[in-house]
Amino acid sequence: LIVVFYVICCPFTKVEESFNMQATHDILQFGTQLSYYDHLEFPGVVPRTFIGSLLIAALSYPIHILLDHLNVPVLYNQIACRCVLGLVSCLSIAHFRNGVASKFGERASQLTGLLLVFQFHMCFYMSRTLPNVFALALCLNAFAFWLKGKPMWSIILLTSATVIFRCDILVLLGPFTLQLLLSKEIEFVNTAFTGIVTGVVALLLTVIVDSIFWQRLVWPEG
Repeated sequence: LIVVFYVICCPFTKVEESFNMQATHDILQFGTQLSYYDHLEFPGVVPRTFIGSLLIAALSYPIHILLDHLNVPVLYNQIACRCVLGLVSCLSIAHFRNGVASKFGERASQLTGLLLVFQFHMCFYMSRTLPNVFALALCLNAFAFWLKGKPMWSIILLTSATVIFRCDILVLLGPFTLQLLLSKEIEFVNTAFTGIVTGVVALLLTVIVDSIFWQRLVWPEG
């Protein structure tokens, strides 16, 4: 409810969010008609991945169809897309809290929830179409799996987030993996194999998808 409140109070985007929001709009509005997409005329300073926008567009599609049928202003589509992203972020936090509860107990989980709710910037940015927010969902789920004793899923999600959304997550992934190795929560060979396979799959995914949308060979986070 707090996230929705912030979306309604501040539905518009700033420059860092504009690419993903415009990309989501174009996917919903034009589908496979790439020649109509905004980014081909206004590409920005650096290319960004379309994968996050594709996911939000897919989840928002039923709402888009309904709003289009009702012939309401396009701003409501933007609000709907941001609410969907906010829901994804909330579910990621819920999973993280569940991990905290399994490791440290229900009271710790409740306090974690309160700490997050009372931070303005967290609730405000959870619905904003920044690469950081897409990466945040993966990172929260990664740490949830770690707290639940499934560290290999953490490696998979953090590696995917690094390759697709934010290359600087590598600064988190490196020390985190080293800690898991030193604490013997994971084995080196298994981890190396999983990391390499995940990295290659994520790389192929982003290169194929984004090269189609950008109409040239590109790895946005490369």
